[in-house]
Amino acid sequence: MFPTVFDFVRIIKVKYKNYLNGTTTESFELFTAYRKETFEEGLLYSELSMANVPVPKLADQILLTGLLNMADWLASDAHFFPLYSEGEKILKDEERFLQAKKDFQITEPWQSMHYLSDESDFEEVFSFPPRPFQKDVIEMLSKIEKSGLLVLEAPMGCGKTEIALYAAQKFAFDHGQGGLFYGLPTVATSNGILDRIMKWADAEVVNGKLSLQLVHGKTMFNEPYQNFRNKEFDQEDLVVSRWMEKNKLQLCPNFVIGTIDHLLRSVLKRNHFMLDHLGMAGKVVILDEIHSYDAYTLEYLYRCLEWLGFYKVPVILLSATLAPSFRKKLVQAYLHGANPASNQDFSICDRQQYPVMTFVSEDGIQTRSSDPGPSKQVTLQQLKDWSGIKNSVANKLAAGGCVGILVNTIRQAQSLYQELKSLEKEGFTVKLLHSGFTDADRAEKEAELLDLLGKPKSENDLESYKKREKLIVIGTQVFEQSLDIDFDWLVTEICPIDLLFQRIGRLHRHLRKRPSGLQTPECWVVGKTCEELNSGTRAIYFDWILEKTLQVLQGRNHLMVPGDISSMIAAVYENSDISSISEEQAKNEYQLHKDTKISKAQAFLLADPISDEDTMRNLLTMQVDAQDAEQAVRDCGLSVEVILVSIQDQEYALTSDEKRISRLETPDFQTAKNLLRSKIKLPNAMVKRYALASILGELENDTQALFPQ
Repeated sequence: MFPTVFDFVRIIKVKYKNYLNGTTTESFELFTAYRKETFEEGLLYSELSMANVPVPKLADQILLTGLLNMADWLASDAHFFPLYSEGEKILKDEERFLQAKKDFQITEPWQSMHYLSDESDFEEVFSFPPRPFQKDVIEMLSKIEKSGLLVLEAPMGCGKTEIALYAAQKFAFDHGQGGLFYGLPTVATSNGILDRIMKWADAEVVNGKLSLQLVHGKTMFNEPYQNFRNKEFDQEDLVVSRWMEKNKLQLCPNFVIGTIDHLLRSVLKRNHFMLDHLGMAGKVVILDEIHSYDAYTLEYLYRCLEWLGFYKVPVILLSATLAPSFRKKLVQAYLHGANPASNQDFSICDRQQYPVMTFVSEDGIQTRSSDPGPSKQVTLQQLKDWSGIKNSVANKLAAGGCVGILVNTIRQAQSLYQELKSLEKEGFTVKLLHSGFTDADRAEKEAELLDLLGKPKSENDLESYKKREKLIVIGTQVFEQSLDIDFDWLVTEICPIDLLFQRIGRLHRHLRKRPSGLQTPECWVVGKTCEELNSGTRAIYFDWILEKTLQVLQGRNHLMVPGDISSMIAAVYENSDISSISEEQAKNEYQLHKDTKISKAQAFLLADPISDEDTMRNLLTMQVDAQDAEQAVRDCGLSVEVILVSIQDQEYALTSDEKRISRLETPDFQTAKNLLRSKIKLPNAMVKRYALASILGELENDTQALFPQ
């Protein structure tokens, strides 16, 4: 019979020696001898010999090592197992363990009760009947016997989030998964979905308690989450596990919501990656907005899908816009991990269907299209440049309404804001939003825009109608993902076709009363040739994709949404026809850029789970060729953050707080928190490698001079 934890504790107590004394060689020899002795004790209890010790499979090695790490950290935690004071009563091992278990506040695995897949069950979960696309997914789920990979592609606003959660419930029941990871591309999108998932997760608690955690770099500034986190553990069913807030345990709570980075780090070569695998192997994984990543991050996504398939983890991928080749790579990655011997015909992924659901298991691939419903005709007008935009806006909004002006760079957004701000003298309101604001200011601006442009109470909500009168909103790519807002008219700088459809998704998004002249959705696209575009746009998106996008838009005076989404995206990303030398050069530059990104990502990418490795020994071997390779799942380059404050004599004030603070005193906790909310990233041009040392030196000198304490 295998020994219990308490048996091993007793063995260690009897055999214990102080191995820290003596020379390094002596300590190592003592440790080696003790390790051998402990191993032999284990063989004795297991009734095994060295000749017949089984070698666990690679997946089991990783997960068991993760469990061992967690057990080691728990046993070493002085909070749960405090050292005894002199004269203190010594508890029995069992008593000490039970006391630690109570303090640990452990939660049970999630046990989904949703073994059915039908419309009435869906309505019971979400309190509204399923929409057409959701009905088709429910029908598909009812015919699925094994969990696997489910890719859902459908227009914005058709309920992908709810149907993904519903599918997760069934997959969790079918596969016995004890948790959920919901990953999104940004902090803003993660914050935006938190409330919906918290309500869903709270309803999933049947017996006992379940844990939920928000994971991203700015969690401490999310007030709703912090309020939830500070509730009494004993009084709630859905709780936060404080111990699992540790950086390397963040995938271990029952329900985890956050940026996709936390999942992708599981395939990053780093210490304790086994704990990431332990967390993800027992969950259902939902990844939203998967079209949002560059070639570098996609390498980590593909490898992550291979490992998820290897562990037979159910995965649900969501997007409004996917190229067929991208869909195929996602399917191939998952199936490579789940069943590398499978000889599937992946051409089924090339079909131009929309909306479409693709299901992948180790047995094969299934696809099904769904009724897109009535398409919305969007009037399209292409402009050469921004000249005359001020007069156009003034005329178009003369009877009221709002316009969204979306551009590709912060500099362009600021320039247009300065130009259009003069219209405020004529009764217009001009708002600006981009990623360059401090966290505090951006959160305030997003909340204001949601109030102005969010879903109305009803189609004829007059209060909402009046709020939007003569409103001009200028912004960057932050509008493609993060906010559920609705414009009466859209003006956008040219961008790749899939992102253009994402932006158009913010046009006439909700049913509402609209002013005269804006009752038909209309989109103006600025930019007719690559040569006329600003350098920032061309650096972000590359000429090849922009040229192909301009080609499919040429001569069109309207778009059908969602009717045109699938065919136009395929025309841009799947059609590689070249008609000129300049196009060939643009394509080669784009491909070189992608190849460079892919090569750079390989430096710290965890090995393929279906490799020749049968042990963990070589999984973390570094093979880094590029000196500049960085250990990260996003290729963001160098960044420097600074805190903005206003200095006056011996005091300073935060940009978001009028309270005066002495420069000679240490700030209290709340002030320090506000300081962190006033951070901004310096522009990329300022933090190039050749300038970084001088920038940092100047910042350090200024800080020491202004804050001598």
